[in-house]
Amino acid sequence: MNAPISPIQHSARMLLAACGVASFMGCDSTPDFSGTWRGANSTYSAVTLTLQQFGDSLSGHGLATFTTPADSLVSDTLVGAVAGESLYVHGTLLGSIGLAPRYTIEFGGRADPILGPELLIGCLTVGPNACSTITLRAQ
Repeated sequence: MNAPISPIQHSARMLLAACGVASFMGCDSTPDFSGTWRGANSTYSAVTLTLQQFGDSLSGHGLATFTTPADSLVSDTLVGAVAGESLYVHGTLLGSIGLAPRYTIEFGGRADPILGPELLIGCLTVGPNACSTITLRAQ
């Protein structure tokens, strides 16, 4: 029996599929997403993704601090995939610490098409919260 997928997983799969088609058509430009990415928005006062890329696979660690309640931190081990200029990572829950119940971190996004691969624009979800648009900058 297949488990239902979240809206961010569905969007990420569609994005990865579209990038796969573009790559097949000769539009392949794959930035290296290895490194530390940081950002913030009205929902999260601080977000840090530390990623290591191995071919089209990603692994790493994510930290997200909620704006409200102040200083509520979620930390999670991440795994994911790369397709062209897009990536998707999700938490494993086994490595999750922070709020109870244990929350996972999900991020789906892509390198900024105008400003280049030093910026990631995407959607961040932590636990049951709705997708929140965020820009992460390479550090």
